[in-house]
Amino acid sequence: MMPSVKFAPRSGSNSAVVVVDFQNEFVRAEGKLNGDVAEMMKLTGMLHKVPHVINAAREGGALVIHAPVLMKSGEKFNDEDWDHPDAYGAIDDMFVEGTWSSEFADEVKPAESDIILKDRVGFSAFRGTELKDIIESNGITCLFVMGFLSNVSVEETTIEAKDLFPDINLYVCSDGCASKSKQVG
Repeated sequence: MMPSVKFAPRSGSNSAVVVVDFQNEFVRAEGKLNGDVAEMMKLTGMLHKVPHVINAAREGGALVIHAPVLMKSGEKFNDEDWDHPDAYGAIDDMFVEGTWSSEFADEVKPAESDIILKDRVGFSAFRGTELKDIIESNGITCLFVMGFLSNVSVEETTIEAKDLFPDINLYVCSDGCASKSKQVG
């Protein structure tokens, strides 16, 4: 049974949900990174839970913000940009813009009312995007974050959110996240 999730109605709602990197590359068995997260996705039940949170947010009038990673063909992750022992710099053509791997997973396809961040440069959903302005202009005081990888993009996004908005109520939906292993630190 799914726990009940409630959001205040948008006319005055101060809540937003940020969905990070919820794309085929991670979510689908054919994705190059799925093997790294499949066990944790199953353990958390995130493919079943995240759509419920997103739908509750929409019904309650909260903003739903998608933060995809999009890369150009031939572009790779720079392993020096992160301190992860199993970096992805050697893998070709991940999250290539306009390809199946970069598409949003069916479970979380954006609705017309959702916001899709553009021009992200880095692991944080704030880098290169208008996320800071969106939060400020909508008076967001309650921010929920979920997606991939817990210890990379989700973590970077939450750290930056707390740095930019020290008074914001910030929640990482742990059963809406996945990393390569249960041990993150």
